[in-house]
Amino acid sequence: MKQKENVSDKTAAISFSILALYIYYRYTTDTALSLVFSTYFCFVDIIPLICIYFSINFFKRNQEQNTQDQNNGFLIDQPISKEDNDLLNRYVNAKDAINKLVATNPQYEAFTFGIVAPWGEGKTSFMNLMKEHLVDRYKNNYIIMDFNPWIYSKKSELTHIFLDELSSKLSPYSIAISKNLKRYADAISVMGNDGIKAIVNVLTSESHKTTSEQFKDLRNSIKIINKKIFIFIDDIDRLNYEEMEEIFRLVRITSSLPNIYFILAYDKKHVIDTLKKQYGNYSVRYTEKILQEEYELPQADTETLRNLLLSNLKNNLNENDFKQIQDFLSNRKISGINPMYFIKSVRTVKRIVNQMVFSIRNLHGEVDICDYFILELFRQLYKPIIDLFEKRMSEILIIKSGKYIYYNGNNISDEEKRIYTDTGRGLFNIIEYIKENKNEFQINASDISTIINLFDALFGEYKSINIKSINNPNYTNRYFKYHLLESEVSENEWNLLYQLTFKEMKPTIKEWMVNKSTSLIDRMESQKLNNKQDIYKLLHLVFYTGSLLNKQTTYNYNFITTLLQCLYLKENIPNGFTEEDRNEIKMCLTENAANFYQMRYLFSLFKNGSYNEGNILTKEEVIKIQSNSLQQFIHEGNTMSDVLNCWRDTAYQGTTIDIEGKQYIEYKHEEESRILMKEYAENNFEDFIQAIIVYYSPNTNSEYAINTNVERIWGGWDKFYNYVISLNNTSLIISEFKDFLIEFKKAGYGSYIQFKFQNIQLNERER
Repeated sequence: MKQKENVSDKTAAISFSILALYIYYRYTTDTALSLVFSTYFCFVDIIPLICIYFSINFFKRNQEQNTQDQNNGFLIDQPISKEDNDLLNRYVNAKDAINKLVATNPQYEAFTFGIVAPWGEGKTSFMNLMKEHLVDRYKNNYIIMDFNPWIYSKKSELTHIFLDELSSKLSPYSIAISKNLKRYADAISVMGNDGIKAIVNVLTSESHKTTSEQFKDLRNSIKIINKKIFIFIDDIDRLNYEEMEEIFRLVRITSSLPNIYFILAYDKKHVIDTLKKQYGNYSVRYTEKILQEEYELPQADTETLRNLLLSNLKNNLNENDFKQIQDFLSNRKISGINPMYFIKSVRTVKRIVNQMVFSIRNLHGEVDICDYFILELFRQLYKPIIDLFEKRMSEILIIKSGKYIYYNGNNISDEEKRIYTDTGRGLFNIIEYIKENKNEFQINASDISTIINLFDALFGEYKSINIKSINNPNYTNRYFKYHLLESEVSENEWNLLYQLTFKEMKPTIKEWMVNKSTSLIDRMESQKLNNKQDIYKLLHLVFYTGSLLNKQTTYNYNFITTLLQCLYLKENIPNGFTEEDRNEIKMCLTENAANFYQMRYLFSLFKNGSYNEGNILTKEEVIKIQSNSLQQFIHEGNTMSDVLNCWRDTAYQGTTIDIEGKQYIEYKHEEESRILMKEYAENNFEDFIQAIIVYYSPNTNSEYAINTNVERIWGGWDKFYNYVISLNNTSLIISEFKDFLIEFKKAGYGSYIQFKFQNIQLNERER
């Protein structure tokens, strides 16, 4: 590809200069006419053509660069400083505030004015608009000073720094005032943070003058300037308690001076909560004694914020994604919530746009754009909660009706809870945890309903599911993986790969399964079956891709059933399957390392207590493969928890008749498999103990039970009890487990009991 030519600023400047010389030379002298090659053109007429070429490229480059900067750059979160940038129409309010302050005469003492709004809702911008109007309307009649205490690190220096800056600001108008303030600042730097004590010491050090006389001189010298002083103090709500208290003390100290206006910006709720450490409920009155007047910024207009959000997204999303977002922001029925209800500031708009634009390019076409928007909104409002959700997602999300919903303690039955705990997965009620740890997340009780609404919009029980929605188990993880690039397997990629043998395909399949699994499986299931070899190849691919899936995945074996049905029909023989067919399926089941996909497929062949004799393999063949897989799983050094789950899947359903003659389904294991698992548990008994203790999460009441698989492994609870009690091992873990088992037996082996483990480490936070 030919590299695009760019014209530098220097080249463009030279071109313009040459063009100017050409015009002068061509039209003011006769020399050029002596070098002609036609009636109307001279040789020098080539010069403007070259200059024009460079000029066009220069302007084109600048235009492209401006377009790129406008569309591709991040939105910068910085305060506005001019009325022209006022998107929220607050300039009128800022102008009124300044006019009222100017009309207020602080001839006896300073006037204090607070600008109140939550963090990020435009306090600094409002201050800047006030200053703009002050300069434009009242010209040089006022002195403006900005003081931002947040940029200084030590609270003990704040009073000293403030007086030093004020001295510098006033020095052009009065050397006397400047010297006095300098002297105060020096005294404070020596004596520490006590501003009142410092001023008293400095004043009393003046010979022949009392404190009140010197202070009177200072007041008079300020009046002589004949200018009002506006002092803007920002970011008070970013300070810690000591720094915040120092600023308010500083304002109180200097508030007795005339012709000064203090304008302070802060989040009042945060300030009051911070000051409560020292003043308790008196913190409200404390601020009211210092601030004479407060102005609460009006909340940003929802329609204005929506238009700002859409205008910025339109430049960065494709037409289809933008249309979906536009409809989503206007139609509450799409998600069950009104997203604009949660967006209160321009800052939130910019951060959502930045995050969406930055990551959606990598996820384009792989997520539901509206779900992604809600997730990013949730992240902006409550990032620590989203971080917790990501960390414990496997314990929070449960599958119901083929989709993910979040566990809230009431949306699954006790039996379903038991199944989850028996598999060692555990359940975590994130809503309950948030309620109990509001201080940790720095939220109030009123935030809880908002958080529940956002969770409902993403993983609620009544949220519908579509192919790419966040509650689709095959797509959920990609919403939290910003590094995904092209996660779609194109038709051309698949066709080229499918021409290879299964063995040749495996490296690419393994690579694609990392972040293209859903698309890959879709391609496999849509592959046309031309002959028996296609069926064989796809069977191998299905079991191979299944072996690479996460063990927490809910497996679907419908495609295997479809392939075997097609194979059955193609054979067109009485038995349905040939020996070649049976050998091929055995190879599919044994060529990969033992894995949960294979084990659960074999388990699924036993339904309602019977085995369909029409299956491609006999019941005995299936049970033999299960037993061999368990041995392989044990020898590969898997965790005890995984070995237990593998053993569970070696079960097959059978029917049993009780003493009353009633028939019921029972899970059975081959004696060989049971003995193998029992011996493995005995040889690794401490690991076994930690794997079989189950509990609900969060386990606030310290209640535990034992996995029901234990009863089947030992052939009964009492046999297990007798084995444990008979152990002479001096291990603290085994000794503590004996105590627990004794209490568990008293409860009839079937109930959760309270117990405080000291030696057995269950890592409950991680589960």
